[in-house]
Amino acid sequence: MGKIFFRYSDFFIASFSALITNLTILTFFAKYEEPLYFHPDEFMWLRLISHCGGEFPFYEQEWGLIVPLLCLIYPLKLIIPVYYFSLLRPVFLFFDMYLFLKVLRLIFSRKVALIIFFFEFSHIFALFKFFIIKDVKAIILAGMPSTLRIFNPIYFMAFFLIFIYYFLRFLDGAEKWKYNPAKYSKEKILSGIFLGISFYSQTHWAVFTLSIFIFFVLIMFFLERKNRLLIKEIISVLILGIIVGFPAILFNLYQKIMLSGSTLNLLVILNYGRNLDMLAFPLNLGNFITPLFLLALVSFIFSRRFSAKYIFIFSGFLGGYLLFFVEYILGIFIANISMHIVYPFKLMVKIGIGLLIDKIEEIKSERKINVLGVITSAIAIFMFLAFVCTKLLSFYYSISHFSVSYEKLENFKKIVHWLKNNSSRDSVITHEDFSFFFPSLYEPIGTPEIIVSVASGRFALYNDSNIIAYTDLNFNDIFNRFILRSKVLGYSENELERYIREIAKSLDCPTTFPGLPQFCVQFALMHFGEPPDFKFPRDIHKDAFEVLDDFIKVTLRYYQDETYFKDLIKRYKIDYVVRRKEYQGEWYLKQEAKIGEFYIFRVIRENKPE
Repeated sequence: MGKIFFRYSDFFIASFSALITNLTILTFFAKYEEPLYFHPDEFMWLRLISHCGGEFPFYEQEWGLIVPLLCLIYPLKLIIPVYYFSLLRPVFLFFDMYLFLKVLRLIFSRKVALIIFFFEFSHIFALFKFFIIKDVKAIILAGMPSTLRIFNPIYFMAFFLIFIYYFLRFLDGAEKWKYNPAKYSKEKILSGIFLGISFYSQTHWAVFTLSIFIFFVLIMFFLERKNRLLIKEIISVLILGIIVGFPAILFNLYQKIMLSGSTLNLLVILNYGRNLDMLAFPLNLGNFITPLFLLALVSFIFSRRFSAKYIFIFSGFLGGYLLFFVEYILGIFIANISMHIVYPFKLMVKIGIGLLIDKIEEIKSERKINVLGVITSAIAIFMFLAFVCTKLLSFYYSISHFSVSYEKLENFKKIVHWLKNNSSRDSVITHEDFSFFFPSLYEPIGTPEIIVSVASGRFALYNDSNIIAYTDLNFNDIFNRFILRSKVLGYSENELERYIREIAKSLDCPTTFPGLPQFCVQFALMHFGEPPDFKFPRDIHKDAFEVLDDFIKVTLRYYQDETYFKDLIKRYKIDYVVRRKEYQGEWYLKQEAKIGEFYIFRVIRENKPE
């Protein structure tokens, strides 16, 4: 039995870790028969999966951003409704953990591999933060990023790890067999194929994978000029990857053309007026990674292992830093995806740190210093305990945080059930916040209409930047939908102004992203849109929300225009409204049901009676 466990230890460790990490999800589903989502962004990804089948969230939408790799799991909706896809998180995370262990075992001993594994998945810094600030919520917020979102990063991470695994095996084979291609052709072909598959992934994974590979080729060219055969073999992997990924490049260019008039432009190329203040973002973002980077760099130098495999590891965490300057080279505004770029970057940095631990093990072995052996063993045990404790704390906190909302969850389920049974599949729904449905550790910004859209299979009238950024809607459409939604929800002028200010305050751009007015402009445009006679400034060197008062004045002028509203209610299809306010005599609403504190109204789109 012991031999079997040892032989398949990676499988058993990954299975146990994935189970512990997702204990909350499994328990929640068993208890409430409902899926559990910790982050509102998950519904954006659920809708992006549906884009693969042309199922868009908005009635008037004709095109939306499609991520080809997501389409691999689209057929699963025939077995599991998309709304329940959070149950796939344990499966995706298991593959990530198993593949990560496999990668580590190609580089390190079993002990060092386990230390780095638990270092990655225990989020050890969250524990330190907890002891410093003594805030349970803070430890969970800091300690669960890799397990909160199903598709980004953990779904895409598996493809990245498969490429790393086969490429490292290719480098090992090239060194072992003295660059005889016949001996390692399978690994070379598979690494090239999965390099190309990264082009079909979410953009930042593709950019990161390609950048570290190119950086690696350049280093090898300068350090191994005499070894032309090895360089030739490495370049052949790159060429194969580009050939496999070329259709994805063409498809993405086609998507860019299709979405050329939409908000996607902001996500891809928001490069108005570059200035030195823009450096604040990569520098501030890199502050917490820099110590890890320096430690990994020192460990690489002292390890004195300059084989191709170790140079590739070095390229991984150094290449990550180059990504922060992509916008200066290519004009791509990277702030939108920076937190996701950081994830594979940190992954490679932690592999680099393993070099230092490996060096300690080597010294211990050569000099028979048992103290170092005890220290590394203690680190492994501590990492394991930290892993289990963090996950159990996250389980306890999320469940206790949700317990007060069970009655509201029941109301949410009743509302979704009513909509499924009393509206047609092409109905358009708008509603107030249902964020109470989640034991969410993050407060969602704006209005998650997309939640009901996914749960009920109906269209949404309006949603915040979580999904609008990936559609073909223009800024004028967004503004019109924003006004129409606010009107049918019964907002008074004072309530509308307060709502706008609350969203602007929640963005907190000057504090969170100093020196980046473009970032604030982007979110303002995707939340509010723009009327024809008002423009948010694109190139100012100050907080974009200093113009908020002017925007509110223009918005209220449109809000008071009854003719404009009558045109909106004719132009945009909207069938049902779910809100807390009872009927206030609106000519365009008819009450259909009351569930808990919510009223369901049918929208009458005929002209206002004289």
